[in-house]
Amino acid sequence: MTGCHGGLPRLLRELAEEMGGATGGALALVREFGGTRIYVPGDPRPDQNIPRRCGMEVARALARIRGGEEVDVPNLARERTMNRILNTPGSAKTVARRHGCTERWVREVRSRERSQAGLPLFPDEPAES
Repeated sequence: MTGCHGGLPRLLRELAEEMGGATGGALALVREFGGTRIYVPGDPRPDQNIPRRCGMEVARALARIRGGEEVDVPNLARERTMNRILNTPGSAKTVARRHGCTERWVREVRSRERSQAGLPLFPDEPAES
């Protein structure tokens, strides 16, 4: 894995690496399918959705790493907002106003991060070991 793609979600990082380090194919995939689940054919044909919308080179590279699978294509705008939420101190209300989202979304993002990190949902509770 190359360090220059470390900030990309896993699927996009793998695709960029499969394409020789270029991120253009990964960004084309996000532009066309971001936020959706798609089926990746194992042997792409020009008349299929991915080759028509992203190009045959992207379709072939994606098939090599995920052919025959359904994949969730990340929505990078959502990923960026989630990262900003996690890196902004303050109450849910303050963070929501700053980033143009709901307080509920701020709480959900923070809760997911805590549960993935094994941190307590409430600061006065000890972390699980």
